[in-house]
Amino acid sequence: MLLHSVEITGGDQPGRVRVLGRVRYDGDGLEEVIWFDLPAALESQLSSSGHPWLVALLPLAVSLQEPLRITVPVDPFLLEGCRAVLDVWKAWDSARDPIPIEAPTIAPPHRSDPASTGLFFSGGVDSFYSLLRRNGPEANSTRPPVTDLILIHGADIPLANAEAFNRLRPRLAEVADQLGIELVDISTNARETRWGRANWPLLSHAALLIAAGLVLEPRFARLLIASSAPYEQLQPYGSHPITDPLFSTSHTRVIHDGADTDRPEKITYIGSHPAVLQHLRVCWIGRNDSNCGRCPKCLNAMMGLELAGTLAKCQTLPRSIEPAIYRQVYFESQGTYPAYGIVRGLRQRAWLAGRRDLVALMDQALARSDRLRLTRDVLEGLARRGLIPTRLSQRLVARIFRSSVRY
Repeated sequence: MLLHSVEITGGDQPGRVRVLGRVRYDGDGLEEVIWFDLPAALESQLSSSGHPWLVALLPLAVSLQEPLRITVPVDPFLLEGCRAVLDVWKAWDSARDPIPIEAPTIAPPHRSDPASTGLFFSGGVDSFYSLLRRNGPEANSTRPPVTDLILIHGADIPLANAEAFNRLRPRLAEVADQLGIELVDISTNARETRWGRANWPLLSHAALLIAAGLVLEPRFARLLIASSAPYEQLQPYGSHPITDPLFSTSHTRVIHDGADTDRPEKITYIGSHPAVLQHLRVCWIGRNDSNCGRCPKCLNAMMGLELAGTLAKCQTLPRSIEPAIYRQVYFESQGTYPAYGIVRGLRQRAWLAGRRDLVALMDQALARSDRLRLTRDVLEGLARRGLIPTRLSQRLVARIFRSSVRY
């Protein structure tokens, strides 16, 4: 795989600028253009290095098992970090062999100007927690405050769903205004190209976010990625406290933020802030700007807000938890969103708060999830041992989960 040129052009919309890289693949010789589109007012702060492209293309190169060659110079510090990332990915999956990386290197120039702290922000629990513990009323002064919220169109909301993004952007701009900081919106077509073949939850999503931030590397001293899981629940994942910091450059430090706190505690921390109650966005079903109010992520957020006493004030979720809906949700114990473990943490808080009604509801949902998981594991085990056909096992598993909301 070869990144053979990088260009800066006008964006599709007035007032936008586009940075594009031309990529040629070894396997079939075909070429694609991957781009990042951002406000033209930031053009003077665009990176001239190969850093965004090295980070962005690494997951695809290792997925295709093609050497990665970049013609634009890169920082030796980042190059060393990316090679370390490959070693981590290999440890997580023995079939994912490290690939050679070839790129000219440059000595990083001295940075003398003050720089900003950017937080990748979607309006969810994790990113709101990272924002408010640095910029909220109880912020710790030892942590540099966030100066920019970075919103990526083409990450969770597809480029084709421009209407949803155009509804979301002003809402998150209002969050930034309320806290006296900036919103930087960046669009990218990466997931619409061959790059989308890289495993999004397990390998590539943090790399895309970081690459988008590094397009504006001269602007940022720090880029924050809000943690998805606390340290005690870590597993291989596309954003991880081991791998995220390895994408740092000599200029810009990448920080995996908030893994010292679990999801229930985060919800409690942010649950009464006006910006959260106006703009919280946790759902990824449908990949749009709204919350469905029926999935594990929505219901866990709702349960946390109920325990914080603020669910009735939240404008983006149902104002109460409907038991019949809650009992139909399947809470998985593993995976990229450990919903089962979050429910257990919420149950403990409900017990301590004397909310026996919520404890009983969560017990019912967890018991049902246990039964479904056991049945699934038995059926899949029978298929692996050749005792029933694999296709029959798959049909039966689909049938038992048919009435459940899950991921």
